[in-house]
Amino acid sequence: MCLMCRSSITCASTTPNCSPLRNHINGIENFWNQAKRHLRSYNGVPRQHFHLFIKECEWRFKYRPVGRMQETLIGW
Repeated sequence: MCLMCRSSITCASTTPNCSPLRNHINGIENFWNQAKRHLRSYNGVPRQHFHLFIKECEWRFKYRPVGRMQETLIGW
């Protein structure tokens, strides 16, 4: 499985959309769209704690869907 684009097959190095040496633009845009949606519910985030809110968004993005998040928390 390709970790970069989450496809079920291993991507060849000739595939232009899946290079192990660089990030996918779609993945980055997807993260920021999800983060903005999540942060919007707080109606503003204190500047001194912004990095913590972004880390939470990163965790939610990394362990989606919700069922996987619950399994991870129970496992801790």
